Amino acid sequence: MKPCAILTLSALALTLTTAHAQVSREQRDQFAARTVDRCIQSQRADPTQAAQTDAAIREFCACYARRVADAMPDDVLNTSMSAATPQQLEAAQSVMRQSAQACRGATQP
Repeated sequence: MKPCAILTLSALALTLTTAHAQVSREQRDQFAARTVDRCIQSQRADPTQAAQTDAAIREFCACYARRVADAMPDDVLNTSMSAATPQQLEAAQSVMRQSAQACRGATQP
């Protein structure tokens, strides 16, 4: 499966805007739900993923969304992407890459 990096960056932009506040479990769960929905849409629209079953796509995206939501630093989740610093963007991209890599291994036979 391909990482949902572009999609997840969009999801980050729609998350929270309160600077420096701690992100609650409920907020992370909401972020994960939005991310999994966007990931599924992205994977289904990607012609390179046409051979993947819906179940495999859902499994990958659920894994990816949960890992990203759990690993993303609070300051990144609390920042609009238009206001993110280069360090926050780098942190977000690193979390997304690592999450996609871990989930690719978890969803392959």
